[in-house]
Amino acid sequence: ASYVAMAVPAESPSNPDLDLIAEYLFEMGVNLEVFEEPLPLDFSDQAWDTVIWNGGDRHQASEDSITLFEALVQRGVSLYLMGEGLVSENENSEAIEKAWEQLTLMTPAEQQGLNGPIEFLKEGDVRLLKGRFGTLAAFTLDNFSGGQLSNPSADAFLQLGGLDLAASLEMDRSASGEGARRFVQLFSLAQANALQQTKTLFQNAVCWLLPDCFDCVNAD
Repeated sequence: ASYVAMAVPAESPSNPDLDLIAEYLFEMGVNLEVFEEPLPLDFSDQAWDTVIWNGGDRHQASEDSITLFEALVQRGVSLYLMGEGLVSENENSEAIEKAWEQLTLMTPAEQQGLNGPIEFLKEGDVRLLKGRFGTLAAFTLDNFSGGQLSNPSADAFLQLGGLDLAASLEMDRSASGEGARRFVQLFSLAQANALQQTKTLFQNAVCWLLPDCFDCVNAD
């Protein structure tokens, strides 16, 4: 069985994504354990197959959590970072901002509040679009705040209005210190008009991140 940890901000407002994530992982047969910040000091030493951060509309994890996520990357643990405010501007120190940018693969975009249909890009692994849990269909987003890809090794995956709203990073798990796969998503799963589409995306992305799913074949 696969084991996934999900980290969330402490005392965060109601986040409908959390129940959806638990439901979708249960359907996949994946074990989930949820942690509120502050995360335990041994969090990055535990045997997680993948770690999810869902910050909702909050910008980023705490400084201590960022340090633990960096340690996970060094250990070769895949990360799924998600939230509507993931790359929003804030007033944290330059060093923390830089560390978070490296984790999220993106910087904030000046243009915000976009609406419309997403654009699928032909970059990255096709199993994210057409994977074990279905083929991703077109959908629209309202009042979307995007980002701009800042890591040249990453692949922009979805865009709206020329701004990035999802990205993937493929890294060599066999190379010491190189880390593992990463998927970044700047919107909620709880899209009223696109629940099936965001579910398909989430489950395909988790499958792509899990070590046991790395070799799964494309869906027909």
